[in-house]
Amino acid sequence: MGGDPAYAGLGMAMGRRSKISILVVENNAPACELVCDSLNALGYIAKGVTTAEEALKLLHSEPFDILLTDIELPDMSGLPLARVAISFNPLTRIIFASKSGYLVADRETFDFDLVRKPYRVRDITQILKRHASFDSDERKSA
Repeated sequence: MGGDPAYAGLGMAMGRRSKISILVVENNAPACELVCDSLNALGYIAKGVTTAEEALKLLHSEPFDILLTDIELPDMSGLPLARVAISFNPLTRIIFASKSGYLVADRETFDFDLVRKPYRVRDITQILKRHASFDSDERKSA
């Protein structure tokens, strides 16, 4: 199994597995690889791509619990990419990464988290832990 048990609830709440699957979309290949390696070492199932086009192919072929995407991608904004991910799986959680101090995603109709670049993997795991706790609370009240 692996991974912190506090996070295991998110993947199970998504009805598929106990490990949380994360699609990382970051156009900086070394940064993408570093984030994925770090998340995988912590017990998550992280796959990384450097373009929205690659991300769309993966989203068509397999489910992800989390989409961690840069808002500013060269071939497509992370905003419509997130909309596509949610259309495939409404339970997908969205985490946007952005260098800019302002957020254009505030007009979106879905919930999301934002991390400011450059971010640390710890910033992402804190968000994941918060979601796992929220999902656990939802199951208890159901």
